[in-house]
Amino acid sequence: ADALLIAEISATTRGLKKLSANKIASAQETAQAILGGADGFETLLEMIEASAPKRTLLYVLSAELIVRRGRVSPAEMRLLDILAERLRLPPLTRAAIDTATRIRFSALV
Repeated sequence: ADALLIAEISATTRGLKKLSANKIASAQETAQAILGGADGFETLLEMIEASAPKRTLLYVLSAELIVRRGRVSPAEMRLLDILAERLRLPPLTRAAIDTATRIRFSALV
């Protein structure tokens, strides 16, 4: 299910639309392999931190993926906390992104 959400997000995000499904799947497999290794989570965070010139966009996409799944668990909120900290997002920027994402994907009823 997450792979389908990632594909949907990629297909509707300018700059990611041009990525092939194979490239997206390869990136997912690489991330999963890194996470499976020793200190995988920390390693992946360091890689993201070092290679993300568009820090705000990376956080927006992460928040969107979590919210689009239909529920936000405490563990996912903690993950967003860690990501925001590592990406050095200003607190007001993060709050605006979180609020906008929740509003965007909330039910209209």
